[in-house]
Amino acid sequence: MARNVPQELARLAQEIKTIKKGQRYAHGGSIENAALEVKDDTGTVRAVIGMQPDGTVGLVAVDGPAPTAPTAPVVTSTIGGLRVVWDGTLASGQPLPADFDHVAVHVSTTAAFTPSAATYVGTITKAGEGGMLPVLPLPYVPHFVRLTAVNSSGNAGDPSEETAATPIKVDGPDLEAGSVTAGAIEAGAVTAEKLEAVLQLVTRLVAGSPTAARVELNEDGLRVYNNLGELVIRFDAEDGDAVFTGTITGSTVTGGILQTATSGERITINEAGNNKLFVYDGSTRADGSPRVVASFTPGGVGLTGPTGNVIAISPATTYPSIRWTTEAQNKWARVQVVTSADGDLDLELLNSTANGVYMGKNFTNITSRLRLLPGLDTNSALYAEVPAEYTGYLARFLRDEIYRFSVDKDGNTEIGGILTAGNIVTGTTTITPSAAHVPTSASVSFPALKGTVFRGYATANSTVPGVRTPAGAQGVTGVAVSSVTSTGMLVWVNRENTTATNINWMVIAS
Repeated sequence: MARNVPQELARLAQEIKTIKKGQRYAHGGSIENAALEVKDDTGTVRAVIGMQPDGTVGLVAVDGPAPTAPTAPVVTSTIGGLRVVWDGTLASGQPLPADFDHVAVHVSTTAAFTPSAATYVGTITKAGEGGMLPVLPLPYVPHFVRLTAVNSSGNAGDPSEETAATPIKVDGPDLEAGSVTAGAIEAGAVTAEKLEAVLQLVTRLVAGSPTAARVELNEDGLRVYNNLGELVIRFDAEDGDAVFTGTITGSTVTGGILQTATSGERITINEAGNNKLFVYDGSTRADGSPRVVASFTPGGVGLTGPTGNVIAISPATTYPSIRWTTEAQNKWARVQVVTSADGDLDLELLNSTANGVYMGKNFTNITSRLRLLPGLDTNSALYAEVPAEYTGYLARFLRDEIYRFSVDKDGNTEIGGILTAGNIVTGTTTITPSAAHVPTSASVSFPALKGTVFRGYATANSTVPGVRTPAGAQGVTGVAVSSVTSTGMLVWVNRENTTATNINWMVIAS
């Protein structure tokens, strides 16, 4: 179909521009701050001509095909490693591609291995000239080396043929005395794995200034010096002794013995491996042994005073206790706890003469909160003494905020309940007179009273006391007691008739 006039004019105008452009570059031209891309028949960019992204100008190959295999490396064994050399050519004999960048060096202890990230050890980057790469350190076994050529786009080609070699281990003929000087040893080159298990020093090894602050290892052991050159820490090789003149902070010490001195006044921990702490005051006992004034042991704590008296706290005994002992160890007092019948803990205060005070709920089936066991002497079991100026009570007992018993400073006693005393007894007996106006008695008995003098009292429980008038009345004309003893007495009544009469009586001993 024929084109119309406008389309044809547009086509001719475009061809004229193309012709002019070709003529301009043919006769010289310029690319201003730009670049030309060269593409293959698939549209893939293969090169960039002109201004590059990094500001340089040139021809850069892009995404070119991977280079072919390089020539096999030349590998030389060295002490503890290998020396890898490449001659800068390809095994095919073809020239290096324009986008060649480097060869990657791969090392493995397996023959015919395939290069990978795990076998990569470095690069030789002298494109077109070859180069060398040392590979250190390596174990003293056979190694295999292969190279791969890599272009500027990072594409790696097939590996080269492999070359085998074994690192050299130093032996006697390789080194002689004086053959290695300090200047021949690179800083950091001598590491722990390069040294034998035993390093024997002829003189000394110094870290720091030889005459000031330093750590020094010599034939005597380890020494640490401060900035004045003074010895502050010492470890002796001969006997294992150590001396510290500074402060040890934040450390854990396990085993051994710790002591502030070897004799005299001192503190020792784990002396003779006894798992105990002792404090010595520097004096000696009668038998010549050092005097221990304090001890901390698995069985408790002990303290000894200047005169030899001892206080011991012992949680490891049957009953945990605190004990006070004389220097002769023949007299003691003890505070301890015991278990009551219901499992509660009660408190006992005892001494070597069997005196004791018990405070708890139940002691030997005696219901009491406080029990006193005085010794066989004339001292009071319970004693309170106040000065003359004292104005308070000697004793007061309360219940429900009411005083039930009290003794004031003068001995006046108030009892809010019933008084029961071993020297007082009361009772009532009924007597029927044998005849009117005839005194009649009745015998009364009671438990033995405390005391030596006994006084009896009696009175009739009657509404008609005395002689009654007119004649024939029934009055109680008299009541009396006789034969009063610690266990009984006679009670008498006389009245105007024979009516049975209730007689209230009392006996007080003193």
